Amino acid sequence: MVKVGIVGVGNIAAMFVQAVEYAKRRESLFGVIHEVIGGYRPRDIEIVYAVDVSQEKVGKDLSEAIFSYPNMIPKLVDIPRTGVIVRMGRVLDGVADHMIEDFRPADYPEPTLDEIVQELRDHNVDVLVNLLPVGSAKASRFYAEAAAKAGTSFVNCIPEFIASDPVYQKLFEHNGAVLLGDDIKGQLGST
Repeated sequence: MVKVGIVGVGNIAAMFVQAVEYAKRRESLFGVIHEVIGGYRPRDIEIVYAVDVSQEKVGKDLSEAIFSYPNMIPKLVDIPRTGVIVRMGRVLDGVADHMIEDFRPADYPEPTLDEIVQELRDHNVDVLVNLLPVGSAKASRFYAEAAAKAGTSFVNCIPEFIASDPVYQKLFEHNGAVLLGDDIKGQLGST
């Protein structure tokens, strides 16, 4: 199993969670070019950790949070309770001023870098996937640094130059973790 954490429980996360659940229920996946990569299949993904800042999502089971406002993704797969409770993250620049009313940040204490590092370790997260809104430069770097310090690999799915930054490359290499992507969503067309 690959234990995955998600930063940003928005529309893309909702589709990702549903796709993983769908894959677990199927013997083969029509339309998937490579069903096995490095010995792993999509059904080998286990989502064990999730972070968001919305009052509509923090404190909820991931199965419920992915369908919470302002997400607009239809329910395509029934998702059983996951046991993954969405944790409060850092707002930083992850919520643009013009989106405050839509994202409705929760009124909880924001975790420190060290607290996020410890949570990643406590949940044995192998890979942290950054699905924050585009423009979340500081927030993306905060979570990339936390992942590196925890020895957790990081997949950056938004157009922020992290994987191509030599400073982050060295940080991940030093901590024995993998760093991928400077815009996976844009390259794969997931939005």
